[in-house]
Amino acid sequence: MKKLRILAIGLMASILLAACGNREGQVEAEGIAIISLAPSNTEIIAGLGLASNLIAIDNVGSADVEGVPAGLTMFSIFGLDVEALIALEADYIVALGSFPGDTSPLTPLYDISTVVYVQSATSIADIVESIQYIGDALGASSYAEALISKMMEEMSKVEAIVEGITTRPTVYFEVDPTYLFTTGAGTFFNELINLAGGINAFGDLTGWAPLSSEAVLYANPDVIISNAGWMPDVLELIANRPGWHALDAIEGGRLYLMSTDITSRQSQNIAIALKQLAAILHPEYFNE
Repeated sequence: MKKLRILAIGLMASILLAACGNREGQVEAEGIAIISLAPSNTEIIAGLGLASNLIAIDNVGSADVEGVPAGLTMFSIFGLDVEALIALEADYIVALGSFPGDTSPLTPLYDISTVVYVQSATSIADIVESIQYIGDALGASSYAEALISKMMEEMSKVEAIVEGITTRPTVYFEVDPTYLFTTGAGTFFNELINLAGGINAFGDLTGWAPLSSEAVLYANPDVIISNAGWMPDVLELIANRPGWHALDAIEGGRLYLMSTDITSRQSQNIAIALKQLAAILHPEYFNE
């Protein structure tokens, strides 16, 4: 049986649940076959220079990650075809999720592949840990360290500029226009808003939280950002809600759309999201 590994986000530790056979320590990344079942993990794998090692991916966005080969087998993450996964005999399967139990759909793979579970990130520190963990698991520790260093360097450049900015606009970040979901404390995007020189208008909430239209009207944010690019004319929908024309953000023309991928995936690309967000909030300081 190969190793089942889990990332304990926030604990700064990897927990080995099961191990037997003769694979010990790190493995050489060259020549290994990898299946990624989450776009965020795929972005990290590509960032480690291992995109060419992918033999299969999820069907919810990994195919669009830069560097991923075309024509790879794709799996639905909702109702995994376990038999097809087994047939591929991958060395590693990298999945996003909580601690697995006996009911995990990937349990039958434990005798075939090393299954690497990465828990969902709630902070930038979690993302850093995910990158290092995946790098360690795939035998690419030094590449992970370099990737993290580059990410942190880019983020530090933004933070250095933001430190000198005294005005901090309030921000309403809308995730789902249908139910008015937003980001609160305990999410990495809430952290990005603060680092970009903004104040989350709903930072007193926890996690990804639902809102009422009245709550947004009462908060009267300076800036509104949506990442629901999958919905046609989403900015027009937001601007034309009853009463919303009077919001400072709408009146001031500060309604923006950001990429769903870059704002929702826990990978090194949050450095790009931070830079774009800072440019939205403080265009006079980020006018490249």
